[in-house]
Amino acid sequence: MLFVVLTFVVLTGFGLRITNRLNSLIRNMRRVRSGDLGLTIKVHGKDELASVEEEFNAMSIRLDTSLKTAAEAMSRAETEKLKLLQAQINPHFLYNTLALVKSMAMDVGSAEIGSTVDALAKFYRLALNRGVDTLTLREELAHVQAYLDIHESRYPRRVTTVFEVEPEALTCEIVKITLQPLVENALLHAFVHARGRGRLLLSARLDDQILCITIADDGSGMSPEQLRQLLENANGAREREGFGIYNVNERLKRHYGAAYRMEIDSAPGQGTAIRLFIPQQHAQMPQMSQTS
Repeated sequence: MLFVVLTFVVLTGFGLRITNRLNSLIRNMRRVRSGDLGLTIKVHGKDELASVEEEFNAMSIRLDTSLKTAAEAMSRAETEKLKLLQAQINPHFLYNTLALVKSMAMDVGSAEIGSTVDALAKFYRLALNRGVDTLTLREELAHVQAYLDIHESRYPRRVTTVFEVEPEALTCEIVKITLQPLVENALLHAFVHARGRGRLLLSARLDDQILCITIADDGSGMSPEQLRQLLENANGAREREGFGIYNVNERLKRHYGAAYRMEIDSAPGQGTAIRLFIPQQHAQMPQMSQTS
């Protein structure tokens, strides 16, 4: 009987240590994903999880070094910077590491960690997209959903997201990592006064070979002056809370040219709606407009 009790205590203690280390690893993965590059964690012992911790540290440092190197380039080298960053990431190592973490999480009965790792793996797989700059709207929405799944794990039941997407829009082409920064901007800033609670609507349709996408929130909204700085002033956008929107707009303008445009409707207390008009053929439109 004493042997059984001692065995139970030892196994329980071991399981708790593994769970704590996995939770720490997941938290720090999220910090790196949020931009805290160069972050390192303590390596415990010499077991398999210690190898994962060591590789995480090495990957984080490589990403930080790559970003600092890429940041020295000017705006015309932006595409090359992105490719350089992606070249520093070994996708197979990343996916294999996440698969190992998930397996270890399931071994200690942590389904929540397992599902979060699944979402993180999908997030990075779609973001890297085999080095290709464009993907289908269906894949881009899957990338957004992976991000929302991670957000839901961290902040349960705070945000309700509704997708209204017409079937013919799902096969349309879109530059990768277009929608997730816009959704993230809304989650970070639109619902501040509601303690992070709110509603997001993401809709898409194909209209005369133009992919029309709307991301609308019922959050705090913006003033006309904030909109002007958001869309027209790069320095102002960097200093304020909308650089993600500005960056997306600039990338799409460079990729699609004059055939693309962005519109933003917003007013204090009335939420914000961002509309993207992305050509699927060579239509001609003004590049940008705003209303408030």
